[in-house]
Amino acid sequence: MRYDETVPSLAIRGHIATYWHFSVARDGSDSLSHAIPPDATTSLVFHVASRSLLFSGPRTTPLVIDVKPGDEYWGARLWPGAGLGLVPMPFASLRDRVIPAAAVARVDWLVALMSRLARAADYSEACAIWDDELGRRLRSCPEIDREVLAAALVAIRARGDLTVRALVRIVGLSPRQLLRRFLKATGLTPKELIAARRVRAALIDAVDYDARRWADIAADSGFSDEAHLSREVRRLLGSSPSAVRAHLRSMHGTLVDR
Repeated sequence: MRYDETVPSLAIRGHIATYWHFSVARDGSDSLSHAIPPDATTSLVFHVASRSLLFSGPRTTPLVIDVKPGDEYWGARLWPGAGLGLVPMPFASLRDRVIPAAAVARVDWLVALMSRLARAADYSEACAIWDDELGRRLRSCPEIDREVLAAALVAIRARGDLTVRALVRIVGLSPRQLLRRFLKATGLTPKELIAARRVRAALIDAVDYDARRWADIAADSGFSDEAHLSREVRRLLGSSPSAVRAHLRSMHGTLVDR
């Protein structure tokens, strides 16, 4: 398996975290199970073989999928809050769900997007299509809660190393306002988003530096100690940090969302 990320165009980088490409080698005949860690984003996912477009909502648990040799996916990961402008559904109802784009009522642009992606020659062309279609939709989308999107990006840029109380002070909303608007715009609580991004930051460090001790990674990622990191990894991913590190190192190429 191979996973790579690409930076979106500058015009929509405040809404789109990355475009991504996931593929499975053609050799072999057995299906493989692949667990995708929660990272507080939402994704539009295009399965190349079936020409189908899916919407993957915000997750509090790993997304586990069975993939076959030769499978290929192209996707766009949206920052928390940006997805609200794409589907006319309560975001809390999309938690831990993957739905076909065709099941989203009154969204003709998703049908057009799927049609254009089906004609794309390769991943590079798909990125240009994402830029065009998502750019036109997101730049002037009135449904997006810009303050929540800004608050989410503060937590992401801090790599999850801050408290909800600190986030409240930074964004200038009351705790109750922040919680209510976060749930509506992202489908997650601020605490859930912070926890997911803190674990992601630790795992990226683990992938980048294979020999680095978990105790040092935990300290630099805002965990109280190595045991705290281990509990959070097991809670969110269901495996030990070492097993997750080995799996991620075996497949990851270029990562741009760090």
